[in-house]
Amino acid sequence: MKKIKKSYFIIFILLILSIVCFGASYAIFMKADEYHGKLNIMVGNLTYKMQSNDLEKQQIKVPADTVKVIDISVTSLNSISSKYILYYNLEEGNTEDVIVGYDDNYDAASGKIESSGQKNIRVFINNKSSQDIILEFGIEGGLANNDLVLSQGKNLIDDPTIPTIVMNSDLPNSITRGDSYTILESYTTSSISGGKVSCSSDIDGVIMDTSSLSTGNHTITCTVTTGAGKKATTSKTIQITYSPYTATNLITNGSFENDLSDWTLLLSSSDASISTTYKTSGNNSLKIDSNNSAVLIDSNLFGTPINHKFYASIDYYSSSINSGLLILGEFYGGDKLDFSMGALGSTITATNNNWAQISAIIDNNNLKYTTSIFRIGSYPYNNHNPNIIAYLDSIIVIDLTATFGSGNEPDKEWCDKHINYFDGTTTIYK
Repeated sequence: MKKIKKSYFIIFILLILSIVCFGASYAIFMKADEYHGKLNIMVGNLTYKMQSNDLEKQQIKVPADTVKVIDISVTSLNSISSKYILYYNLEEGNTEDVIVGYDDNYDAASGKIESSGQKNIRVFINNKSSQDIILEFGIEGGLANNDLVLSQGKNLIDDPTIPTIVMNSDLPNSITRGDSYTILESYTTSSISGGKVSCSSDIDGVIMDTSSLSTGNHTITCTVTTGAGKKATTSKTIQITYSPYTATNLITNGSFENDLSDWTLLLSSSDASISTTYKTSGNNSLKIDSNNSAVLIDSNLFGTPINHKFYASIDYYSSSINSGLLILGEFYGGDKLDFSMGALGSTITATNNNWAQISAIIDNNNLKYTTSIFRIGSYPYNNHNPNIIAYLDSIIVIDLTATFGSGNEPDKEWCDKHINYFDGTTTIYK
């Protein structure tokens, strides 16, 4: 009987020793060695090395309202397989406003690690708070056959958010230099890990817009990536084609920088003067104080070949939203100036104290005159308010046929978008 009791006692002692040994595998880490961002951590009789160029003494500082992505490697220095958990503690800051997780395109923040194996973990830190924070990272480990439960710190999360991205449906298949389009219509990142979006062209690399793209067929690819590494991509192939054309503004001193030089005043000339108060080009504009009478002013004489198309444009500004003043631009041909080739005009109804533009394409299909002037000014209109003051600036007249060639003349909408005011000559791309 005594022998049997002694055997039970020995078995009981062995059981106690086994429990103690297994329990020791979940002991708190102790730092064994640290240098140049490397940290050897011993867990009971298990040892791991944590390494990151972004950490100093296991810690990192993240500024307010910032998403930061860092890389941490965990290496097992053990001769057996084991389990690991990468965890963090918030040393400074509000826990509720800080999200820490891992990119599942890399190794997980916890799991099994083989003997002498290495895990490369990409970590995102989303500091949504209004203050800087300091995080400290560590490793907890245990035997491969046992369940490993974190006994300290916080687990890193896996952000499940799938981002979205949509290409702008108005982006055409072919554009010319100077065209400006928004590439993306919309995209979403993640409220957990944040994210970023980027666009690139297979010809020009990373791009922000289309204004600087080279000629050729571009495949534009845009990708949105969350801090957790999840991606969404969209792409579109467009052709960039343009040729340079030399254009001449047939109007001399169209922005009135030389006051009224090269302009001839007609009718109520005292009601027209130079102003520096409102302008769209340079420092001056033409001020018209209508006072119930027409105010007309003629440009220099210029060539208007038969069957050529011309683009004309005027910027105007009204000091009142009341109606009743007609702003005009009109071609008159020949030395006698008695023939109108075509006109463009606008009745001011509500410019709301902002600059506006009137423009038109004029076709000289009459065989009578090959030289013209451009007459600008104003006429009183129905229910005219005599207190209206108007300003004219940036007068342009371009021979589209001479510039682009017969049959290749652009329409008014294209001209309004791509032709800005210039003096003398300029290069226009189409």
